[in-house]
Amino acid sequence: QKLGSFPDLFGSFSVASVSRSDFRSRSLVLRKRIVENGTPCCSNSSWLRSRWCWRFLSWLRAIDISGDAEAFSRWRFSIHTPAVVAEEKESFGWRSGKLPFKGPQENGVNIRLTAGSRNLCRALLEAEQAELAGGRRIRVTVYQGDQLATKASLLRHAKERFGVEIRPDLLNVVDVQLRHLVDPDRYPFLTMVFQALGSMILALEACLRFPPDVFVDSTGFAFSFPVAALLFRAVVACYVHYPTISADMMSRVVERRPSYNNGERITSSEALSRAKAVYYWAFGVLYGLCGSCASLVMTNSSWTQGHIRDVWGGWVRDVKRLYPPVDTVAFQKFPLEDRDPVVLSIGQFRPEKDHELQIRSFALLLKKLAGQNLPKSPTLVLVGGVRNEQDERLVSKLRSLCGALSLTVGEDVLFEINVPFDGLKRWLRVAAVGIHTMWNEHFGISVVEMQAAGLVVVAHGSGGPKSDIVQPRTDGQAEAATGFLATNEEEYAEAMVEAISIAHGEADASLKAELAMMRQEARRNAERFSDAVFEKALLEMIKPTLEKA
Repeated sequence: QKLGSFPDLFGSFSVASVSRSDFRSRSLVLRKRIVENGTPCCSNSSWLRSRWCWRFLSWLRAIDISGDAEAFSRWRFSIHTPAVVAEEKESFGWRSGKLPFKGPQENGVNIRLTAGSRNLCRALLEAEQAELAGGRRIRVTVYQGDQLATKASLLRHAKERFGVEIRPDLLNVVDVQLRHLVDPDRYPFLTMVFQALGSMILALEACLRFPPDVFVDSTGFAFSFPVAALLFRAVVACYVHYPTISADMMSRVVERRPSYNNGERITSSEALSRAKAVYYWAFGVLYGLCGSCASLVMTNSSWTQGHIRDVWGGWVRDVKRLYPPVDTVAFQKFPLEDRDPVVLSIGQFRPEKDHELQIRSFALLLKKLAGQNLPKSPTLVLVGGVRNEQDERLVSKLRSLCGALSLTVGEDVLFEINVPFDGLKRWLRVAAVGIHTMWNEHFGISVVEMQAAGLVVVAHGSGGPKSDIVQPRTDGQAEAATGFLATNEEEYAEAMVEAISIAHGEADASLKAELAMMRQEARRNAERFSDAVFEKALLEMIKPTLEKA
């Protein structure tokens, strides 16, 4: 009654047939009425008056509102269903906007997910039918920036690469055009600063294309939080996999230790090292300030949790730990016995994964096993993804390293690049040993996958694997041991020699029983990181956040 009758404003015609310019001019009249009189169906009329009017009208364009108030009422209260969204996009080719009001009979919460967390998305989709946000339904939207990707290809990729199946009707996908602004290859210097600025622009584009009620970030770009929280008044939640900057990074710069992100040009100069240390400190302060915009902060490991607390300091009151989910059920079906002397590595081909250490350790392993009579010669299998030319160059460099160490590619070392999920499962079924070499890995999903599959894991003695996943043998006691920890070639080689020689050599029966116990304990340990545990914990953590929206 306050807004006046729609036929009075638009005439007796289908809104879908009116021209855009004519529709916009008529919309200004409706906007004036809203501003002057308000609207009883708007949960926050100030938002509607200031920003959402045109998006409200974009929804009206999708239906015939020629005086049929009953039909409009039915449409209004079902607007959050994916079917309406899909129909509107298909009919008019518009990006779906956020409905600016909540009806009195059925409310809705729009959750914006940054692409990059398939498991976070899946868990929220599981909750789509649940009444988590004060009785309101949840509609999940994922933003993605791959210009060649479609919704169907994304779902197919999730199924083939990760074994995750998502019903198409439950997921809304919105394309963004400016993802290239966060590509680190664009910025040869001051990379973090330019990526941070790029992430703010990207977040602005995403929120303009589909304004969220709840903004869930899993990409790690904390500088996007103020954009969503301050400009669009969204409730922000984040799932941090790896801090953009950490105390370890700062200490490496101060101590002038070379690494993949601290080159010799910097470490060789005291002045440049000091300048970079100041740069890191200033960036860390701003990083924590942006993090304070998040209502819910979740981290994927004790290691990440500790570093976020250190860097964000007093800006954030509570940092929760939520272990990422692993499909342990599928892997636990594999038998623990009858395995080949295969050393398996799982991880993208990136410098920080330190595949060179794996290859050098394996070469040393072959030398140590030279005198033993094994049924089969050990093989190193490197399973990983290649994203771009930089990754391809790294693979080429690794192949050359194999040649320099007298390892034959295709026999001693196999490169399994971009294999589907079924291919990964095949190697997890037959391999005896798993190797992980990344320094300060934030969590280590591949380590859990290998444990669940029954491999004896040799992981790096730092980060998430050390703090949360692998319990090494202490003082010769193997009852609670779930794997080995190592930090250099010698330690890795010794651990692999022990695992392979016991399992495939003529070792004492007690040693074989000890190794079998380690496999069993590792598999039981992996159950702590199952999909079911993750989904239950996530929904408990995020429920208060949804209720704020």
